[in-house]
Amino acid sequence: MATGMRALLASGPPQPRLPLEGNAMFKVNKILVPLDFSVASQRALKYARALSQQLGATVDVLHVGSEAEMRGLDEVSVLLKGVPGSTLESYNERDAQRALTVLLRDAGFDREVRNDEIEQGKPGEVIVQRIKDGGYDLVVIGTRGRRKGLSRFVGSVAMQVVQDSPVPVFTCQPEHA
Repeated sequence: MATGMRALLASGPPQPRLPLEGNAMFKVNKILVPLDFSVASQRALKYARALSQQLGATVDVLHVGSEAEMRGLDEVSVLLKGVPGSTLESYNERDAQRALTVLLRDAGFDREVRNDEIEQGKPGEVIVQRIKDGGYDLVVIGTRGRRKGLSRFVGSVAMQVVQDSPVPVFTCQPEHA
């Protein structure tokens, strides 16, 4: 083995450095992880945790439920016409918050997450707006891995985030993809 290679291996793994043009360095202070509770988003959360530990960054987690999901404007709610929408909406938000808490715990997060929020709206639009307003340096998002071509690797929400995000986006496929 070459002497240079031995020295490299003996020094341990390289520390993450993200060089930009010239001598400028890209510092990651804030990471946003949009979640939809899929296997891919669970994997994205684990990557975000590892990145946050290596880079010293904080993590914000965001779940955006569509209006149909949060307000119950689907087939099930049609059967519940006597139930006010706000009651069903608050139930769905509490259910999502419980799922988010379990997901964070299972991914090994303790106090590293600054904010975990649930919002309602069109997921791609809400996520991109949050990126723009929140001062994030990096987004880590799960993808579907179910379709052919590029959409096989990137779902419609992840695709919109990749296309419209002003910051780098790290995508994670489910392990089986």
